[in-house]
Amino acid sequence: IAAWSLRLPPLTNLERFLYDTRLHGALAPTVHEAIVPLSIDDQAVYELGRYPWPRPLMGTILERIAEEGAAVVGADIFIHGRSLDAREDQELGRALSRADNVVLGYGSLFVPARLQQAQRLAEARFEKRFLQAFPEALEVSTVPEIQHLAIPIEDVVAGAKMLGIADKVADTDGALRRVPLVRRHRGHY
Repeated sequence: IAAWSLRLPPLTNLERFLYDTRLHGALAPTVHEAIVPLSIDDQAVYELGRYPWPRPLMGTILERIAEEGAAVVGADIFIHGRSLDAREDQELGRALSRADNVVLGYGSLFVPARLQQAQRLAEARFEKRFLQAFPEALEVSTVPEIQHLAIPIEDVVAGAKMLGIADKVADTDGALRRVPLVRRHRGHY
């Protein structure tokens, strides 16, 4: 019990293995018939070229999915930087608007370790002063904190039906075991 509470790597790995084994035995890997996952596979790359594809092409694909009868299209494609040609961004926005059923994903940006370390140091200094002034604020939150959001650009967002978090938070072994339903960013949920 003491070793488990310390989260020693061998026990953490054993715990993950047992959890994964239990889950695979209990759950059949099925997807509801109303859900059709689409992915960018080798065949798509062979036919359409290396990803990322031009934004007008992505717009055409999303429009075609809508025309085929999809009630909602969840696109976990991050579009947070502008194209070299602003018309491409505008065309993607118009295509999303015509489809009228696309939920675009956004998430957190990768921040280099040296910047993360500097940011944590600055936040720790602020937090220490803050907690000295307001000791009642010592609440522990289990809601993951997003440091830097990657929100799609305005021209594209304008055409989307909604935005939704599309981040995937992997454990240190790379497996996806949990999906936080709520995220926190700068004190907001």
